[in-house]
Amino acid sequence: MFSWDYFPFLRYLIFLLIGIFGYHLGLSLNLLFLKWSLVLIFSLSVILVYYKGHNLMIGIFGLVMVSIIGYLLAQSDDDRFDATHINQYLDEVTAFSGWIADDPVERENRVRYVLELDSLMLNHSKQKVNGRILLYVYNNLNIDKSEYGDYLYVIGDLNPITAPKNPETFDYQLYFSRQHVYHQSFVADSLVYPTGVNMGSYFRYGAFIIRNKAQEIIQNTLLDDRERAVLMALLLGKKDDLTPELTDAYAASGAINVLAVSGLHIGIVFLLLHFLFRWLHEIPYGFLIYAIILLMGLWLYAMVAGLSQEQLPCFQFLPYER
Repeated sequence: MFSWDYFPFLRYLIFLLIGIFGYHLGLSLNLLFLKWSLVLIFSLSVILVYYKGHNLMIGIFGLVMVSIIGYLLAQSDDDRFDATHINQYLDEVTAFSGWIADDPVERENRVRYVLELDSLMLNHSKQKVNGRILLYVYNNLNIDKSEYGDYLYVIGDLNPITAPKNPETFDYQLYFSRQHVYHQSFVADSLVYPTGVNMGSYFRYGAFIIRNKAQEIIQNTLLDDRERAVLMALLLGKKDDLTPELTDAYAASGAINVLAVSGLHIGIVFLLLHFLFRWLHEIPYGFLIYAIILLMGLWLYAMVAGLSQEQLPCFQFLPYER
């Protein structure tokens, strides 16, 4: 017979997740009320423990506190509440500046950038801010696209990413909100002014160079558009060439997760590197060399594949055994 006594932390985990998901599902609660409720419930719990009150009531109070803590943790992770976040100044924006924080995505007549903003122009006054946006630049003048790390000055406004009107379509608002991106801007390339300054990481910039070189090799080797699009998504995490029809086909078959570079891919690379370098265990200090090669190889692949949120947790569970 199942008993919670064998899983003392499971019930607290469940109620913590209830609080976190409650926030992300749109449950709106007054934060001041929640904080005072947390103080009050904690005080009552201390009193009950001191006077040896009913254990059931103490347990209920504890679970409620855990749920409130989960809600507050989720809210604290939402940077839109930051006083300097771009969300506070949307109505007055005439221009903005920031650096490209990810590899650009090129389409037929436009390029999409993820821009890390640091300042806004608000009716001729400059405001220091933080936050990321999607910048869509229409390439009308055939100007070479900017690269990762380039610092740009852009004349334009900001608009929230809207939810889809059709409930059956992909929810880009939810997808990008999980990456802390809530706003977008559409401008012509004549309104984008590169400053010549690069603020990106040299290591990640090198990883993108390797990634783009591998993309060129795949494009020159495979002639079929569908095969090329799938292979680049599987190996490099680049979904630029995936058509909606191809994406829908994988989604209908239940294999859409295969197209996202995740812990599964990191695990395959780990097994491959382990097979190639396990012989190092037989030499002095071989295990140290083996571990360094594996870590460098896995991190390099993760960087080349875009360093997505799905990849990072698997690094906590890599088995390094002699």
